[in-house]
Amino acid sequence: MQQEEMIAYVLEQGRPDKPMDKAHITITWRSKDRRTRDIDNLLAAMKGSIDGLVTAGVLVDDSAKHLSYTLFYFYGNGITESETIIEIEEEVDEVQVHPDRHCSGCQCRSVPSDSHYLEG
Repeated sequence: MQQEEMIAYVLEQGRPDKPMDKAHITITWRSKDRRTRDIDNLLAAMKGSIDGLVTAGVLVDDSAKHLSYTLFYFYGNGITESETIIEIEEEVDEVQVHPDRHCSGCQCRSVPSDSHYLEG
């Protein structure tokens, strides 16, 4: 179902002239409740949507060679509506895959203490 919904959304919004060869996706989940969630499960739940971006011609492929991610999860504290926000940016340089979870070259950023941050 997610894949078909994403394809319909892309067709409604307009797809690019050609698929992006390399892209960075930022996914932000905002939840009005205070429940904590495993961010890896949230990413897994997005598989259909990301596959839909490939099928709709927005992305060439969703492999690590073509795609990188930044994930955010915010909850409670004034959030009045639960939502998922997907932002896609075309990458000019080659996507680099980190061999370790953290490395000396990692450019991590600070985020509020009520959020979880992962860059992959």
